[in-house]
Amino acid sequence: MIAVVLGDQLDLESPALEACDAVIMVEAAEESRRVRSHKARTILFFSAMRHFAASLRERGLTVHYRSIEQGHQGSLVEQILELAGSQTDAGLRMLEPGDWSIEQAMREACQKQGRELLILDDPQALSSREDFKRYAHKRSQLRMEYFYREMRKRHQILMTPDGEPVGGQWNFDLENRKAFGVRGPSGLIPPLQLSPDPLTEAVIEAVEAHLSDLPGSSERFNWPVNRRQALEALDHFIKQVLPQFGPYQDAMWSGEPFLWHSLLASALNLRLLRPLEVIEAACCAYEQDPKQYPLPTVEGFVRQILGWRAFMRGLYWLNMPQMAQANHFNHHAKLPSWFWSGQCQMNCLRQTLLQTFEHAYAHHIQRLMVVGNFSLLAGLQPKAVADWFHAVYVDAIDWVHLPNVMVMALHAMGPSLSSKPYIASGQYIARMSNYCKQCSYKPALRDGERACPFTVFYWDFLKRNQAELEKNPRMFHAIRQIKAMDAAQVANNAKQAQHYREALETL
Repeated sequence: MIAVVLGDQLDLESPALEACDAVIMVEAAEESRRVRSHKARTILFFSAMRHFAASLRERGLTVHYRSIEQGHQGSLVEQILELAGSQTDAGLRMLEPGDWSIEQAMREACQKQGRELLILDDPQALSSREDFKRYAHKRSQLRMEYFYREMRKRHQILMTPDGEPVGGQWNFDLENRKAFGVRGPSGLIPPLQLSPDPLTEAVIEAVEAHLSDLPGSSERFNWPVNRRQALEALDHFIKQVLPQFGPYQDAMWSGEPFLWHSLLASALNLRLLRPLEVIEAACCAYEQDPKQYPLPTVEGFVRQILGWRAFMRGLYWLNMPQMAQANHFNHHAKLPSWFWSGQCQMNCLRQTLLQTFEHAYAHHIQRLMVVGNFSLLAGLQPKAVADWFHAVYVDAIDWVHLPNVMVMALHAMGPSLSSKPYIASGQYIARMSNYCKQCSYKPALRDGERACPFTVFYWDFLKRNQAELEKNPRMFHAIRQIKAMDAAQVANNAKQAQHYREALETL
C-alpha cells in the first residue's frame, strides 16, 4: 500500500503510515489558487509538508514528493494519482481529508482507475464522524453546549470522581467577556518568535516566485512548521499567556492582533499538535496552580477545543455538501472590493482586515463579531464570505472554517444548527474595543451620514426578519426594542440601510 499524506495530516503516528511501501506528498499550486490563499497560509502548508517529508525520510521511508518549483500542473488529486503510477494494484491509504471535495475527488478518481482506496478514521478526532452522526440522530436540535457536556464526560476532562463538572458548573462564559477599559491591555506577552529555517526560507522564495499573485504578505511569517516548534508554541502559551487568556478572550484593541490568544489553531489543524495533549496541558496547569490558572480561564480555553472545534467538525461532515451552498436569509450582495485591501471607512473592519493581510490571522471575536457580523447584517452572499475566510486565514481548513462561517457567523444553515444569529450593533464593538473612538462613524446613531453601518444594518436586519426572530426566546430583548421604535424611526433606519447597501464600496 502507498500512503497519501495531505498538508493537514502531518502526524508521525498516523495509522496511514503503518507498513506502507512509500509515501506520496504533493504541493499543488491549484489548491492555493482554487480559493486565492494568503501567502502565509500557502507557506505554512508547504513548509510543514517539507519538514514532515524530511522526518519520514529520516525514518527510512520512501517519499515521492512534488514541489511547486517542479512546475507540475493539474489538481491535487490528479498529481497524487500520477505519482502513484499506472499500476492499479498499488492501493492507496490515507487519513480522512479535511475537505469534503478532496475526499470525493479521491474516491471518484480511484474508482475510475480501479484502484483500491482505504480512508482511515482520524485517531486525533475527539469525536468520530460515526459517533457524531449517532449523537445527532438522537436529537431534534443540535447545540454546542450540550455536545460539549457529553465530551467532557466522555473524555473525563475537568470532571469530579462522582461525575460532576469541576467547580459545580459546565460553562464559565459569563466570566470571560471583559473589555479592557479606557487604558487598554497591559502586560501583554509577545508571541513566540520562530525564525524561518533554510527549508522555510526556500518555501518563501518559491511562493514569491511561483505564486506571487496571491494576497497577503510573507514578510511576517511566524507559525510553527514542525512538531518541535508546535510543542514550543504550546509550552509558551501555557506558561506565559494562558493565565490572562480567560477574562479578555472577547476583547479587541487597535494595533494588538494577538493579545492573549493561543495561536495554536494552525498547529492543531495540521496535526502538529494533538487536541487532547493541548487540553491536558491546560488542565494540568490548573490542577498544579489554580490561583495562577483560574478555572474560568482554563474551562474557557478547553471549551474552544473540546466543545466548539469538535462540534464544528461533526456539523461539517453531517451536513456536506449542502453546507457549502447554504443561504438561509437569501443574501446575495457581492463582497466589497475592500475585503481584499482593508481600505474601508469603518475602523473596526479596517483594523481587522489590515491585520489579516499582514499576519493571516485575526482572533475569534474579530472574525465572528466584526467580519462575520458585518457580512450577515449587510446581506453578503454566504459562499463568497466563506471562500474569503478560507483564503485569508492561516488556520483555514475546510472542516474548521466552513461551519464556523456558515453556522455561527452567517446563520446560513438557519435555526436547526444555531440557537440564534450572532449579530450586534456598533455599540457592542464600542464596548469591547477602542476601534470606535478612532472612527468617523458613531455607533449610537441609526441614521444620518455619520451613523455606524453596523448599527444601521442591525436594526434593519431585526425589522426585516422580525417574523422569524420573534419566535426565538434568545432574541426577545432585541425584538422588544425594535417593536418599541416609532414608525418614523423605523422608516428612517430602513432608508439609511438601503442607502448603505447601495454604497457598500464606499463604507
